[in-house]
Amino acid sequence: MPRSAVGEASAVDLRPVVVPLGLTVPADLGPGTAVDLWLTPPAPVAGVGQQAAEAPEPELVAAELVVAEIVKDDSVLASSTGTSVELLVPRLDLPDVLAALSSDGQLVAVPTFVGANAGAAGTEGGTA
Repeated sequence: MPRSAVGEASAVDLRPVVVPLGLTVPADLGPGTAVDLWLTPPAPVAGVGQQAAEAPEPELVAAELVVAEIVKDDSVLASSTGTSVELLVPRLDLPDVLAALSSDGQLVAVPTFVGANAGAAGTEGGTA
C-alpha cells in the first residue's frame, strides 16, 4: 500500500471512548469493525391511574465509528453484558457520545459493514 494512501496521523482527529454496551454484542464485532452507536432511551414509567406512554424511539448518536478494542469485564460492577467497546470517535461527535454515556438509556453498537468490512456481510456466518 502506498504511504500516500494512509495519510498523516495529524489529519486524524479521533478520540478513544470506552462505551459499556447494554445488550448482547454481535459475534462479528471486533477491532476494526465500523459501527453506528444508538441510544435506546428507557421506557417511561406511568404513574398510578395513568396509561403507560409509548416507548421513545431509539436515536442515532454517531455513525461509522471504528471499534479499537473489545473490553470484557466479569466483575459484579460491570454493565449488564459485562462488555464495553473502545470506539474511535471523531472530535465533532464527542459531545453527543459523552451525553449519551451520561443518559439513563442503553447504548447499542450496530455493525455497519462499510469499507473494509463490506465483504464480511456476505461471508459465512455474516448473514442474517
